[in-house]
Amino acid sequence: MRWKYKISDIDIQKIDYAFLNDFELFLRTERLCNNNSAVKYIRNLGKVIRICIANGWIQKDPFVNYHSKIKEVTRVFLNESEMSAISSKNFNNKGWKILYCTTHTTKISNMIKIDTKPIF
Repeated sequence: MRWKYKISDIDIQKIDYAFLNDFELFLRTERLCNNNSAVKYIRNLGKVIRICIANGWIQKDPFVNYHSKIKEVTRVFLNESEMSAISSKNFNNKGWKILYCTTHTTKISNMIKIDTKPIF
């Protein structure tokens, strides 16, 4: 809000369609959010707005004409040679061992001794 309105907080009743467009532009340009991240932030704001409408704190829904879509993301998976390169790597750091375990079916307790010290 400091970006355009030069304030740190805004009254919920002053949120309108123009604010939503400005907020989306801020997320994309200043915060460098991709489409899906920006849409998620806007949708979370929409949940707050619906709660405010249900409680009677605001009367007009600024999301009436606002539309945004999540873009389908094509995920790239590791191929067999990349997986074997990772599998053959010697992981000395506990954090890397845990990361390895999350991408394989290896139990963390089989690779490292679990203790109460921070991992990183």
